[in-house]
Amino acid sequence: MIKLAAFPLLAPLMAPLYACRLGLSVTKGRLLMGAVVWLFASVVQASCYKIEGLSGYSAKGWSGYKFESDAISKSLYVVIDGEDSFVSDSEMVCRPFSDAAASLVCIYMDGAKSTVEAWNIDPQEGRVLYTKNIQGYGEYDGVVAFVGSAESCD
Repeated sequence: MIKLAAFPLLAPLMAPLYACRLGLSVTKGRLLMGAVVWLFASVVQASCYKIEGLSGYSAKGWSGYKFESDAISKSLYVVIDGEDSFVSDSEMVCRPFSDAAASLVCIYMDGAKSTVEAWNIDPQEGRVLYTKNIQGYGEYDGVVAFVGSAESCD
């Protein structure tokens, strides 16, 4: 049997089947399945990671967009918790883009200025891949690609 928690988009399609099995109307079955899916979705726990040693390459406007060695020396914290996700020392809006992976996308927009970050964390390997695209800031425009260490802080 298919587990609906793994396929939440199937719940509306499966509701009539479960409604018949439970002796409920189709509408009540859909409401029941929607509540079950919402319950499973809300049980997902937050994940916290301490990020250190980010280093790699960046290409910025001030260097003519030539790739150069670059790094972030301070520690950061990445918290993946649905709409409450965040990166320490950042006011960007962050959202996870996968329930199955420790991955986060953060965005900041102000008129023609924008910044987009992607955090991909592998908890088993203790590694983080970080990318950043910056546009609209003149000589600060560019891209960043770093690799660092990630340690759970849960």
